[in-house]
Amino acid sequence: MDEPRFDGVFGFSQGAALVGLLPGMRAPDGRPTEDTPLSFDFAIAVGGFRSYASEHEPLFVARAGYQLPSLHIVGTSDRIVPAADSRVLAEQFPSPVALEHAGGHVIPGIPSIRAKVGEFLQEMADRRDSAQFTGQEFT
Repeated sequence: MDEPRFDGVFGFSQGAALVGLLPGMRAPDGRPTEDTPLSFDFAIAVGGFRSYASEHEPLFVARAGYQLPSLHIVGTSDRIVPAADSRVLAEQFPSPVALEHAGGHVIPGIPSIRAKVGEFLQEMADRRDSAQFTGQEFT
């Protein structure tokens, strides 16, 4: 398959719920197939939640696809997607990085969160560059 390759995926709210599903379609080895047509190396979810739709359950069972770095931004005052729901989504990933802020259902622009997101993205870029240099897969 000659599908485009992405460094990472980002989603807010319902888009973050989608970010929670995409690893189930991800080729963990970076080689897309008909069953795993996506290739990306990290996920960022802001104000996300886990889908409990029965048709999505097979995606969550594809555990190998979830073996990737993930960053989850959670608003502790979010009245649209409760913080607990965002934490459940984060737990789908084996080693999630969770950042909490006191705000609601927003993409926060506070300096402390921006700095941590910048650090995460820099680490992902460094890992990608290192993998390209050595000829290895990123994940």
